[in-house]
Amino acid sequence: MALHKKIDIPYLLAVLLCLGIWLSGIESLRYLIYPLQMLATWSHEMGHGITTLLLGGEFRAVSLYFNGSGVAEVINHGRISHALSCAGGLLGPVFAGWLLLFIARDEARGALVLRILAISLLLSLLIWVRNGAGVILSLTLSLLLAGGSMMKGVSLLFTARLCAAQLLLSPLQNWRYLFSAEAEVGGKLIRSDVGQIADAFILFPAFVWGAIIGAISLSLFIGSLRSVQIKRQ
Repeated sequence: MALHKKIDIPYLLAVLLCLGIWLSGIESLRYLIYPLQMLATWSHEMGHGITTLLLGGEFRAVSLYFNGSGVAEVINHGRISHALSCAGGLLGPVFAGWLLLFIARDEARGALVLRILAISLLLSLLIWVRNGAGVILSLTLSLLLAGGSMMKGVSLLFTARLCAAQLLLSPLQNWRYLFSAEAEVGGKLIRSDVGQIADAFILFPAFVWGAIIGAISLSLFIGSLRSVQIKRQ
């Protein structure tokens, strides 16, 4: 039989919701996706940590805060490793969103992905999360994702796609941070990720590195829109 195109409505709606709330500029609407924003923050910090481990460094702790910020305590061996760890935090949510979208192609795998996320949050809580807010947020997110995995049909697929869309869009939604050399985390002003990358690679200033990472994120997000159409017989 000939192959036809089927619109992936759950992902399309998820993208429109995330984009609509972001572009509206209405701060109160952002509370509607607050758990998703914290999921992106957690993914960002885990991106730092996992990249550090892959490069032979030490991943000591994660702190999450109710204002949506977070920090990963890592020890990298060398300037290049440290810069790559910083980049891993910025691009970690994007690649996580890609992976989630790729795997969650049907109801059963969508439920599996949400359970894996829930278990991953619990494991990070047991191993790395150290502050009180981080404990509350990690546990709450894990329970929400576990609950979402028990839904059925379109609701389940929409939840999985919504997580993917938020992760894919998170660097672009936080574009001010992406182009800032400093950031406030836990009430303290520290060097941002692109600021630390610029410190390691002095060839370009922080905003140029932000532009490079932003371009990569945008390309991956645009590429993800191809999955809005799924082939079927």
